Parts: sequence; C-alpha cells; structure tokens
Amino acid sequence: MESVRDAEAIERAMAAHRDYLLLVADRSMSPALKVKEAASDLVQEAMLAAHRASGQIRLGDRSPSELRSWLRRLLLNRVARAARRYSGTLKRKLARELSLDAELDRQAIAESLAIDQPSPGGLASRREQEARIRSALDRLPDRMRAAVLWRHRDGLPFDEIGRRLGCSDVAARKLWLRSLDQLHREFTSGQAPAP
Repeated sequence: MESVRDAEAIERAMAAHRDYLLLVADRSMSPALKVKEAASDLVQEAMLAAHRASGQIRLGDRSPSELRSWLRRLLLNRVARAARRYSGTLKRKLARELSLDAELDRQAIAESLAIDQPSPGGLASRREQEARIRSALDRLPDRMRAAVLWRHRDGLPFDEIGRRLGCSDVAARKLWLRSLDQLHREFTSGQAPAP
C-alpha cells in the first residue's frame, strides 16, 4: 500500500513540477539539440523514468526540494543522453537546412542552369548540324544564300532584303521561301539543292 501512495505522490510531484522541468529542459538544451528533440518529449521521458522508479524510492523520506532536485537530475540525464546521441551526426544541422521557399528557388535555378547548358553530346550534335547548314548554305546560289542569312542571321525585314537584292519585298519573300524549301529538301532527302 505504501508503494501506491509513493506512486501517487510522484504523480502529484510531477504534475506540480512539469512547468519547472520544461523551463529547465529549454534552458539546458542547445539550439542544435532543440531542432532535433522537443523539450516536452524529454520532460515526458524523465517523468516516465520517475514513475518507474517510484517503487524503489521512498518519497515520504524526502523533502519537496529533494524531490524537485531528483526530478531535475532525471531530466538533465535525458538531455545529456539526447545531446550525445546527436553529437557528431549530420542529422538536421541547422546550417544545412533551407526553407521550402529557398529550396524551390534553388531547384528553379538548378533547372534553368541545366537547361541553359547543353550536354557534351548535345554540343557535338549541334556543331554537326551547324556544319551541315553551313555546307548547304554554301551550295545555294548567292542571292538565295544572302536572303536566308539576312533574314535569319541579321533579322532584316523583307523590304530591306528586297532593297539589297534590287527587287520588291514580295519577291524577296518568295526567294527566301524557295531557299528554305531547297534547304529542307536537302536535309530530308540528302539531295543537293538545284541551282
């Protein structure tokens, strides 16, 4: 019957000292440990340990300050154990953590950089295609080649291309379309453009 009274006394003492123990846990935990463990969890573990030990400890022989010190010691042991468990580990280091917004920004930046930088195979393929285009352009008659280059490389409007070629903008546009058609036929069929 005495152990039941001691268990009840421990429960009352724990309830009376819960806020005090939370304050002790909060003050004794480092910021890095607070990220990994909640102070309330450590207080709960200490109270559970006190409840388990209630059969071995005679609380009637202890003063309220001794009981409070004993509960505090149980809690500090839990805090020290948690600190040892996480010391030297790479789990949840604050310096490595990013907010969700920062992670999304980082991801968007990484994706845009990946898009802007082609792979080595992509670069080689692009160079091959550019060489084929240059070769095909070189085989076009001078007027057709000029119309394509002025339009695509220089971005000139058809009225300027016509002025340079000595024809109307409509004629320059038709010449440009015929040039593109010949280039397209060469790439799709492997045939050289007709002069």
